[in-house]
Amino acid sequence: MDERAAGDPWTPLFLVAWAALMASVFASALAQWADVFGPSGLFPAASGVHPPAWMFPSLLAVVGSDALAQAVAWSGLVASVAAFVPRIRPAAFGIAAVCWWQLSVSSPFALGMPPDILVLHGTVAAALLSGPGTARWGRWFGLAVLAKLYVEAGLSKLVYPGGAGVRGWLIDDFPPTFFEVATLPTPLAAWWASWMTPTLHQAGAAVVVLGQVLGGLAVFGGARARWAAFAFLSAFQLVLLSAANFGALCWGSLLLGLFLVMRPATGPGGGGRLGRWVFAGWLGAQGVQVGIDLVDAADTAIAGHVLRGWRVATRYTMFMQMPPERVAWRIMVHPADGGPVRVAWPPGQPALDAPPAHVLFTHHPRLTFMRWFASTIGGREVARRATSGFASSDPNRDAWQARDWAAWACGAEPADARVSLHTEVLRLQGGGRRAWHVQPLGSAGPVPCGELVGAPRWWDAVARDPGIWH
Repeated sequence: MDERAAGDPWTPLFLVAWAALMASVFASALAQWADVFGPSGLFPAASGVHPPAWMFPSLLAVVGSDALAQAVAWSGLVASVAAFVPRIRPAAFGIAAVCWWQLSVSSPFALGMPPDILVLHGTVAAALLSGPGTARWGRWFGLAVLAKLYVEAGLSKLVYPGGAGVRGWLIDDFPPTFFEVATLPTPLAAWWASWMTPTLHQAGAAVVVLGQVLGGLAVFGGARARWAAFAFLSAFQLVLLSAANFGALCWGSLLLGLFLVMRPATGPGGGGRLGRWVFAGWLGAQGVQVGIDLVDAADTAIAGHVLRGWRVATRYTMFMQMPPERVAWRIMVHPADGGPVRVAWPPGQPALDAPPAHVLFTHHPRLTFMRWFASTIGGREVARRATSGFASSDPNRDAWQARDWAAWACGAEPADARVSLHTEVLRLQGGGRRAWHVQPLGSAGPVPCGELVGAPRWWDAVARDPGIWH
């Protein structure tokens, strides 16, 4: 046995569970390849058009081969399955990390969110933890990822530029629609929302912020503090998973909590030079990124873009703000023959005026995540600024995303069909009641698919002017 602590059940549990998580992440990406990463997908992994290499070091984008991109994804899946075998586990995790890194920098819109970077950094920790001579540094790497994840997620709500602030999270009424505005709410989401009063939601928000910060800081505490943090953070993630499918974000966070209860490595080894340099380099990058976030509200620092573009650092600032309403796009297709308008996305939506369907996915719903995040973050801005539904020359990234979504929906439609975007909004009514409102996005009405298919994509705009990436 190497320097890992003898009799520790948590380390092998983490390694096996993380291999399963990585296998599901790669398998899910392959299952959604045509719609997301393929040549006709929303965010092609091998588009041949890409921001400068100093920002995103993507070999796949330069080569422009979809077959090569799929081969990388399949290699990552095979490596993840191979990580179940202890003898080859370090190399398997290393290969999986490289494959995921290349996919992430090749399709940064689809694979550049905090859950994706969490998966990458967790896989690096797993590779070190399972390696001969590097387990000690792998444990510290995992603890550092865990600490940054929770401390930053908690403090960003209060002190980061753009966060809700102390008043927004701890004084004002916390929106009781939280479980219903989440992406892909489960049937349990409505149950959580029905019995939790605004006061309970507000108290829960304070507990979440305090628990995240203290839970992250518990990595520096003793055994009792770590076990208490492990219990709270695990319960927190299980509640989130019961309410919505947050995919790798919650599953990865849940598994990283095992680092809190792993026994320290003992015996010879010392950690190895490789583990020491990987850990030191990653830790320094996180310090630079946090410093930039605190002083550069406009996000103009080149160093921050490079660190995030290379996936060395990221911002774990999930839910810095909690909007009191949910905004998500519905893509409507208007047949050329005058037939009934139908919902092209999300799948299973019965009618335009119906409340969003509750859909529970067992995989990582990349396309649905992108619809939810893009429309929640940018949907209101696009609706306010666009003079047409989405056929806009505005270089604003949100407007381009809306256009790309509409073009994607036209992929299987005749050229004379028309497509439109609608927003579904959950608003609070008098007396605490909630009601859904579905309204068109923009004012010009449906746009013919012939005007969208083959039109310039977001990547084309970035290639001409990398500055609009931000």
